[in-house]
Amino acid sequence: REVGQWAMERSRAQLGGRYRAAGLLLLALGHEQLKGAPTHTSASALLEASRLGLPAAQVHLAEQLEDGAGVISADPLKASRLYEQGAASADDLGVSLRRWGVLLATGASSESSIADLPRAHKVFRLAAAAGDTDGMFNLAKQLEHGHGCEADFGAARRFYEAAAQRGHVLASANLARVIEEAGELQQACAAYKKAAEAGDADSQWELARLLLRGRGCLRDTGAARRWTRAAA
Repeated sequence: REVGQWAMERSRAQLGGRYRAAGLLLLALGHEQLKGAPTHTSASALLEASRLGLPAAQVHLAEQLEDGAGVISADPLKASRLYEQGAASADDLGVSLRRWGVLLATGASSESSIADLPRAHKVFRLAAAAGDTDGMFNLAKQLEHGHGCEADFGAARRFYEAAAQRGHVLASANLARVIEEAGELQQACAAYKKAAEAGDADSQWELARLLLRGRGCLRDTGAARRWTRAAA
């Protein structure tokens, strides 16, 4: 009976802590919106909500700590620690995981500024699985070049394609290049066109090159000139 009562009281305390943390987060967000930037009041509420273990508060504070905002000074190291605590449980479709991965990949998560590419790779993989398109793109780049993992061009292509299908312009451009390097010129021409139409200047140049030479598409010097002008 004593064990059961202790467990019930502990459960109530945890539930009360979660409600309090959620209230503090709402207070912080409301104050930020009212003042247009983090204030001492909002920062204090957000810090306490993070301490109480609310993932949404942890990742929101981490985002502000990355570059600094309002009264909150930049501290990427603290930001990384908060992402580590809350990113996996944050309901944001992998955005916080990807932001944490970037800190790991750039060395901002380390006091010695040394990049942790293998760990970044694992985090980008989680972000991609959660649906974050930048996470897919970053993962694809690592797989293509073997940064923090073994190079896997097939997997890189799949993740570039997944991000491109969701409207990621740079992923479309990189996908086109990877396809061209594989010798699939007709598909490469179509991929360059998609990225070029989305405004990527490098893809406009590459599409113009293929059109001028008739590689993977019908030779069209007029279209080549138009894409060259667009890219300039």
